[in-house]
Amino acid sequence: MSAPRSPGPVAPAPLAGGRRLLGVVKLGVVVAIIAVVTGTIVSGTTPSRAPVDPRSDRLTSLMAAYDCSTRGLDDGVVPGSAVLRSPEGALRMVTFERGWAAYDGSRPGTLVAVCAAPLP
Repeated sequence: MSAPRSPGPVAPAPLAGGRRLLGVVKLGVVVAIIAVVTGTIVSGTTPSRAPVDPRSDRLTSLMAAYDCSTRGLDDGVVPGSAVLRSPEGALRMVTFERGWAAYDGSRPGTLVAVCAAPLP
């Protein structure tokens, strides 16, 4: 008599639940990336990297005097100046180009707002 034969290798059960979970995770990552990119594109003109202190009288007066916005200007409005916060925390009016240099990291300071009115 011969020995009983083993049934052979058993194929693993499909991981439908695991694949579904992986698909959900991938979808979540893609959605998160799209949200970040879309937010960056939509608010790409948002000049603020640091929260603005709404109690600052100086900031309020500068924002009003130079028609400034922390969210960017309307389409077609060319920025004429910017509000910059120095590394020491002082607020000052600068040219838009100088403010943008701070925003992109090539110059020190933090861009707080862009303004429609140019410097005098």
